[in-house]
Amino acid sequence: QRSSPQQPSSLPKYNHPSHDLLKENGFTQTVYHKYHQKCLKDRTKMGKGQSQEMNTLFRFWSFFLRANFNRKMYEEFRKLAVEDARAGARYGLECLFRFYSYGLEKRFRSDIFRDFMEETL
Repeated sequence: QRSSPQQPSSLPKYNHPSHDLLKENGFTQTVYHKYHQKCLKDRTKMGKGQSQEMNTLFRFWSFFLRANFNRKMYEEFRKLAVEDARAGARYGLECLFRFYSYGLEKRFRSDIFRDFMEETL
């Protein structure tokens, strides 16, 4: 008799600010600002491309911006992802490309598409 694998619901609940911010109506400027500052501080301390906390911010931006586009947030996402890639860490860029792929599919924006082409060519 085979034992059944544990159900995902049996996993311990992990509350990360990025998860709460992505919940419906979960985004608040105050929580985002604290989370954002923590990630940037960790990136400064650990170095470009070396911060796991920053990786959670890249992942958050990749999802959040698809439905809640914010130019300033997007421009920071793009700038930091490219900086990390130049330092040899590609995770931010991978998140940025996921945003391009799914975000442009959800709502096409010609200016964002131009950025995408610029990053890929």
